[in-house]
Amino acid sequence: MESENRSMTASVIDANDRMVAVYFCFFLSSFAALIYELSWQRMLLRILGSTLPSVTIILCVFMTGLAFGCWLAGRFADRSSNPLLAYGLMELIVGIFGVFSPWLFSSHSGSVLSGYDAWATHLFSLSNVDSFEPFNSLFWCRAFFASILLLIPTSAMGATLPFVTRFLQQTAGLNQNQNRAYLCNLSGAAAGTICSGFVLMPYLGLNVAIYVASCLSVSVLVVILTRCLRIGSSADIPSAVWRGDRSVYPVALAVLINGAVSMILEVIWSRLFSLLVGSSTYSIASVFAVSIVGLAVGTSIFGRLSLRIKSHRTVMALMFCVIAGCLYLNLWLIQLLPWFFNVNHEFFAGINSYSAYLFERITVISLLVLPTAIFCGSIFPLALGEISERNEQNAGLPLLYTCSSVGSVVGAASAGFVFIPLLGRMFSSGMESTICLVIVVEILFAVYLLVCSNFKSKFVLFAIPLGLGALLFWRPAWNRSLISSGLPFLSLPTKATTTKEIFDRILSDSVNNKLLFYREGLNTTVTVSANLPQNVVYLKNDGKVEAALPFNTNRPADTSDLITHSMLGRLPVSLNAATEQDVFVVGLGSGATCGAALQSSSVKRLKVAEVEPTIFEIQHYFEPANGEPTRPAWLKDGRVVPFCGDARMSLNFSKEKYDVIISQPAEPWISGSADLYTTEFWSVARAKLKDGGFFCQWIQLYAIDPEFLAVLLRTFQDVFPNTYVYHYPRAGEIILLGSLKPLDPVLAKRDSSLIAGPDQVRNWCEIIGRRANNLRLNTDDNLLTEYALPQRLYLSENLIEENLQSIMSVR
Repeated sequence: MESENRSMTASVIDANDRMVAVYFCFFLSSFAALIYELSWQRMLLRILGSTLPSVTIILCVFMTGLAFGCWLAGRFADRSSNPLLAYGLMELIVGIFGVFSPWLFSSHSGSVLSGYDAWATHLFSLSNVDSFEPFNSLFWCRAFFASILLLIPTSAMGATLPFVTRFLQQTAGLNQNQNRAYLCNLSGAAAGTICSGFVLMPYLGLNVAIYVASCLSVSVLVVILTRCLRIGSSADIPSAVWRGDRSVYPVALAVLINGAVSMILEVIWSRLFSLLVGSSTYSIASVFAVSIVGLAVGTSIFGRLSLRIKSHRTVMALMFCVIAGCLYLNLWLIQLLPWFFNVNHEFFAGINSYSAYLFERITVISLLVLPTAIFCGSIFPLALGEISERNEQNAGLPLLYTCSSVGSVVGAASAGFVFIPLLGRMFSSGMESTICLVIVVEILFAVYLLVCSNFKSKFVLFAIPLGLGALLFWRPAWNRSLISSGLPFLSLPTKATTTKEIFDRILSDSVNNKLLFYREGLNTTVTVSANLPQNVVYLKNDGKVEAALPFNTNRPADTSDLITHSMLGRLPVSLNAATEQDVFVVGLGSGATCGAALQSSSVKRLKVAEVEPTIFEIQHYFEPANGEPTRPAWLKDGRVVPFCGDARMSLNFSKEKYDVIISQPAEPWISGSADLYTTEFWSVARAKLKDGGFFCQWIQLYAIDPEFLAVLLRTFQDVFPNTYVYHYPRAGEIILLGSLKPLDPVLAKRDSSLIAGPDQVRNWCEIIGRRANNLRLNTDDNLLTEYALPQRLYLSENLIEENLQSIMSVR
């Protein structure tokens, strides 16, 4: 008897150990999946272009693969005699694909993409991609290519869930174990997001991050082979395919709607915090991580409570109402967020730490995102509880996971392509209107769930929508000046001197800050404002000032940066000997650079690539200072060719060559623009120059220290050995001129603003690099400036003189 008890105890312990191992494997799978998602997204954006629609398409394809794999594997999971082994093999497929993905998603010569481009060009006659439309034939051909490739590993990822569920059906407490498995899935996703966004990619690079994820995927199979295969036959286990009655379909629909709402809110939060904390990768990763952490916390709390709840549908209806309430409070809270970044200036001004600075931003993000995400996380475990309550032998996890993934696809596509851009043109804010629409959907679906659960109080059924209507009419006005103020970009020393009075005066819609235009465009939020006393019109993209031009060209404008934009256009054109020049400009902005280049009669044709269509609509606000580059006559005769799309994709695919290429993207720490400061992009641009051509690039002197300024100059000179540096009076930027051949010394020094030639640049980069122990180049893989520069933005903005003196000190 004693031996039997010992045997039973040992069996129970062994079973528990195997369960822990399975949960650990599921955690690792999700951890690796988020690393893949973030890394592959960065690689695919270089194929499709760094635009929000491209991000939306990648996200939709990723979630579609998960849903399809889960549905397809659910058809065959019943036939598997060893579901855990099948789970491990799916992870092996993902790991193998991960190893080859850097090559598969590369656009370099000899890659799969280059061969596909050649085939697509021949088949569809894609010889001309100079389309003003943001989605031309090249975009869709490449989107199809990326989708097919991405569906392979994502389908394998989605297929893992039915096999894990099949195994869980052999255990006691199916509902509780499914909740635990889903919680491990979300916890791994949260950990993977944090590790990938804040550790792996910043410090090890994209390729190493993917290889780490591949090792984790393969390790899942190893753990299964060594720890989890000792299980009994699965012949008598109930089917893992849902065969429940239709009365549970409202619950599945609730999960689908919750998945759509969660993804819509994630898109809104990402765009909102791009305005409030900047478009750096850290900001995006913070929003993503806080969202998933909230979902995991909600799943954990309500997974335990679901066992004690008698009417799951009623509680789910209550949760939908609570989510709507949180979103309504967010409409009020959003108006205060910019000031929240400044109220702690006394505390943070004394802390010289980027970690503290980042913690401040994550805290504010959590204030808005976390409560809503927690209650969104409650829907899934409550739905599982409802299914188990009706038929505890049926596994509802694959069904609900498929519904959630499909909802995520619908939410991402509708938010990115429809709601925000369309409602942004119809109302003052697309984000605000979309939030209001989500509130309506949440409340109406709560009423639907109450009706389905035979809720008897008709007063409540009518009171809820009526109360909703009253609340939505009484909501704060969307303060567009406040949202796009850019105050959170201030450094800690500046924040310390920003009082509430100064804050209110800056944001008041007066002569000091006259809002002329605001629109939440397809990719960014574009704002035009004027400071009449200073005679300056500002262009802001996602709250960050991109240009400052004189409002009246006959009056002085001390804070204008017109000199930089003008010389960026004039300098390379004036030095080029060609009498009929083809010019390519990266970024339209205020139009001043294009206008300056077009003043030369030698410019026969100028093609300008701009990712945000709204920028083309606001050029009249900067006339006549910008030279009117989009005047109808030039557009009609083809002297100016506007291209609405990604400049890197356009240059990489185009067979044309140019006499001058001018690059004026946003700062190198902004996600998307950072890819236009790498060795790979500058190499593409060099290959597109005619013999005797010039490449001209602006580089900021503010918010960058000498170490990383030297990284950028070293990278530029690695591609263009003949590098010349110019700086004009009162400018906060330098202009880099790269040529295929050395300039004639007399010609090079004709402009008195030349401060360094090739030898001086090389010597300065060497000195600074050795002093900082940093001789690296900025590449597509290491993303050096994108991850390092945000850590220096908070220290000081006034580094212009320090950087200038440092460069000019070396002769």
